[in-house]
Amino acid sequence: MRSRLLAACALVLGCGSSPRQLVEGDPCEFCRMAITDTRFGGQVILSTGRTRSFDAVECLAGYLTTGADSARIADVLVSDFESGQLVDAATAVFVRDATVASPMGRSVIALAGGAPAEAILARYGGTIATWTDVQRDLASTHPHAPGAPATR
Repeated sequence: MRSRLLAACALVLGCGSSPRQLVEGDPCEFCRMAITDTRFGGQVILSTGRTRSFDAVECLAGYLTTGADSARIADVLVSDFESGQLVDAATAVFVRDATVASPMGRSVIALAGGAPAEAILARYGGTIATWTDVQRDLASTHPHAPGAPATR
């Protein structure tokens, strides 16, 4: 009986809502492509403790527009392009039209806040955006988003 109780406690404690490192080769929850460069990715953590991983900020934004899991989302995280650490999407700084291209072919990167905008733009080019801007601009144009124009 005691061993069952300990196992149940371990299971409950193991289901916390903490991020899991993005892993190259894991499938993206949105486009199903393998994650090839974790610096561009993101993750959704559900209230159940499950994680959903994405190969690009664009896929994360596209996934959120579908409304899937919307009632169970506890955290939305993006990978800081420079450190690879997952950071809160709402506080991250995004660079659109950066000099680097994401796995989805767009030029969007996320950075942990803190650096002045001028330094970020000098390093990566492009324009600074917020998470709200990114969701609005990218979600509907992602090739796998519902209602997105067909691409060939």
